[in-house]
Amino acid sequence: MTRSRIATGAGAGWLLLLAGCDAGAPSLEAGLQVRDSAGIEIVESSGTVWAEAPGWRIGEEPLLQIGAGAEGDPELQFARIVGAHRLAGGGVAVVDAWAPVVSFFDAEGRLEGRYARVGPGPGELAEARGGGGISGSFSCGADTVYVVTQREIAAYVPPDEYVRTFMLDPPGVVRGCAEGSLLTTRQTTGWRDDPGTWVDSVEVAWRGLGGETVVAILDTLPGEARTYSLSQSGSTGYSPLLFGPALHVSVGGGGAVTSFGEAFGYALWGSEGGLERIVRVDERQRPVTADEVERFRDFVFNPWRGNEMERENMELRLEEAIGRGRPAFAALHLAPTGHVWARLHDHLDAVAFWDLSRFGVHFDAPEPDGPRRWVVFDPEGQLLGEVAMPDRFEVHEVGDDWILGVWRDALDVEYVRIYPVVQGG
Repeated sequence: MTRSRIATGAGAGWLLLLAGCDAGAPSLEAGLQVRDSAGIEIVESSGTVWAEAPGWRIGEEPLLQIGAGAEGDPELQFARIVGAHRLAGGGVAVVDAWAPVVSFFDAEGRLEGRYARVGPGPGELAEARGGGGISGSFSCGADTVYVVTQREIAAYVPPDEYVRTFMLDPPGVVRGCAEGSLLTTRQTTGWRDDPGTWVDSVEVAWRGLGGETVVAILDTLPGEARTYSLSQSGSTGYSPLLFGPALHVSVGGGGAVTSFGEAFGYALWGSEGGLERIVRVDERQRPVTADEVERFRDFVFNPWRGNEMERENMELRLEEAIGRGRPAFAALHLAPTGHVWARLHDHLDAVAFWDLSRFGVHFDAPEPDGPRRWVVFDPEGQLLGEVAMPDRFEVHEVGDDWILGVWRDALDVEYVRIYPVVQGG
């Protein structure tokens, strides 16, 4: 039987930090208990503001839609959008990894230009069909869009101009951009040869737009819980822990927010690297339920396409998940206003983390029409309440009073949409 254990070290230290801090006398105001611990503000939020007052909602009709459907203009068709970004003048940049192409649209949704040069040269885009390609993109709130591949980051501006390419030194993963600096993570733990469940560690750092390290936020933070298991050949392999925690990061304004694990809250970091605030809502922590595990089981076992040993391992992992503390969030967005938007983790996120690609077949996600649930915190850390997103809509960016993302129609064709955020009515 596979041993199950959670590593200590950076991950454990971070969880302890969220679990409790020495503090002075707490103050209570508007549902918040606020105290100081060694210069770090500890905020404990209780209740929700919207339980007593009109909350926020997403408008029924989008302010803007970009896309041509399955049979429209090929220049307005999207297949795998990895980034949709609002630009300084109100325009939108769309990065499609499958084409691959970077498209720029004005504030009315009219196409301004496309950069679609494919190849290995400077600024040329790598094809996803080759197994590599574009892994992500980000914008710093101006008109420059940065496209990330496995080794390089290339910058583009409207209508269709390539600017420059740079590399991260040392290598890492870009999580976002704020005030001309990149926030990156770099894994610091290595491969495990013994079976078990471990939390890997990552270094989080601010870097300049040239890729150099500026200042580390913290030496290490927990990155992801991984289950290592033996194959029939006796070698080890890993997959993310089912219903397990992972580090979520969002960058905006002059700082960043991070969350990890079952703690219902987040940490706020300044642009200089210091931890400024920890926000938590203890009564909102939730365990993994048997119903959620059964819904996941229905998806992966009907039919099962692995071997019998893999099935036994999966059954064991599912049984171990029931009752365990489940991740609070599956995504974070830090709005320019200082509000923090967090998507509640559900069983579909466990499906997304499970690697299906090795079976060589396409699986439709279960229950694709259900709206995903989000919670919103105000700039002081007070939990305001929940917001339901439109069906089949994935959020990419949150603004002052709008949300930008990707919506899929019944044929799974992608469109870019901007929805209004209606506040208090």
